[in-house]
Amino acid sequence: MFKHDQLNENYSHEGKRYVWIFDPIEGVANYQAGIPIWGMSLALIDNFWPIFGVFYMPATGDIFHARAGKEAFWGKKKMQIADSDINDESVLFTFSRFHQHYRSNFPGKIRNLGCASAHICYVAMGRADAAVIANESFQGLAAARVIIEAAGGKVCTFDGCNFHLNEYLDGQKIDEHLLVAAPGNFMQVRNCLQPGS
Repeated sequence: MFKHDQLNENYSHEGKRYVWIFDPIEGVANYQAGIPIWGMSLALIDNFWPIFGVFYMPATGDIFHARAGKEAFWGKKKMQIADSDINDESVLFTFSRFHQHYRSNFPGKIRNLGCASAHICYVAMGRADAAVIANESFQGLAAARVIIEAAGGKVCTFDGCNFHLNEYLDGQKIDEHLLVAAPGNFMQVRNCLQPGS
């Protein structure tokens, strides 16, 4: 398990260069309820930056993996996210209580499968067009972020800025909501979601 005190101001290429981050159960509520959408997340950090990620879903047998800057895979099949028009066949994955935070005119289906890493990997493989992520941690996002970016997707804040995961190494919850999508789909999806009143 990742311990944030392993990383400190002295952590550099001269010291301990690599740290493994392991999240043994991503989607705990699903696991406890016997719902098969949960998994184990493992990421390798090189000097504060995730360089390898794997997400394995034992109940379904799905394994997603990627090296930063290289290709992303679902098992042995390469994944490459593509821009597409958002329409009534599109799928947006969200978090619980999403409708308490946003008014949506998203034209397609909005679903919550209860596992943020699965949501991100499904976007990477094209089963969904985008995902809104909230209330996550560095440990929960490290591997999935490597996978989505290697597949050509992006993780951004809702104002369109790049999300810097390494700012959360100390273990605090990530308060801001994040949007995961192909770069060309970001504004289409974002424009469908307005902050709730």
